Formats: sequence, C-alpha cells, structure tokens
Amino acid sequence: MFDKRQVTTALAAKATVGSLAFVGCALVVLSIILCKGYKRFMYRLIIYFMSADLLQSLAQVFEVASVNYNQEQKIAYVRQGWETACVVFGVMDQVSMWMSNCVIIWIMLYLLSTVYNLVFVQYCGHSVRNSSNTERPHFRVLKEAVGILLVLTIPLTFNWVPFLWGMYGF
Repeated sequence: MFDKRQVTTALAAKATVGSLAFVGCALVVLSIILCKGYKRFMYRLIIYFMSADLLQSLAQVFEVASVNYNQEQKIAYVRQGWETACVVFGVMDQVSMWMSNCVIIWIMLYLLSTVYNLVFVQYCGHSVRNSSNTERPHFRVLKEAVGILLVLTIPLTFNWVPFLWGMYGF
C-alpha cells in the first residue's frame, strides 16, 4: 500500500502534467488559429486532436480534486460529496481518450491516402479510385463532417454502457 506522501506526490504529478498538457494544447490551437492554419485540412486535424487532449487534461486535473486519503486504512478514496463529480470526470476522461484515439486513426488514414497518392498516382500513373470526386470542395467538406461525427459518436457509444447498470465510478 502507499502512504500519504506517495499518494500526494502521485496526485501532484498527475495534476501538474495535466495542467502542462492543457496549456500546451491550448497554445497549439491558439497558434494555428492566429496563423490561419485552420484553412488547411491537416491543421484542422491537429486542432481536433488537441481539442480532445484539452478535454482529457482538464479531466485529469479535476480528478485529483475528488481524491482523499485515509491514513489508517492506507487507501485513496473519493471525497464525501464528490461522487457525482468523480463520475463526470471519469466519463470525461474516457470519452476524450477515445476521441483522441479516433482522431489518431483519422490522421493515420489521411497520411496513408496521401502516401498512396504520391506513390501510386504520381509515380506509377494509375489510380483505383475516381480522382475527380476528391477534387470537389463539397466532397471534402462532407468527408470532414463525417469524420467529426464519427469522432464524437464512437466514444459516446462505448462509454454510456456502464450507466445502464449504475457502475460508473462506484
């Protein structure tokens, strides 16, 4: 078991790392917006990823506030009256982690399609797909809207299940 000093150190480290990540992500998003990088798709993907990480780092900082330590039993537990907040922060942490992973997959697929276009289309001169569809602006907007919708709905789909049995955070 851990003593109070070890628990306090671990919680302080979690809050510090979460705070630094929050500030770093906010600076990246702000820099992209100020430099008008959001006009390019790859920078928008970075904004989506940083937004999910902002949410996750915020959840990690707030999770620390809901933890207390029992000296006699040598256990960490949720503070009295903070049970609902602990559940909210746990859900926020889980959803944002899933969102980050979904955006990472989206970035990976975008990079794979870019490499495919470079290697097979430009150097080999042939393509399996109809390249005229990818050039239409409304098609790109539709693909991005579907991507955003998937990034938001996939995490929520998996994280509502424990609520059915009242098992989140307890």
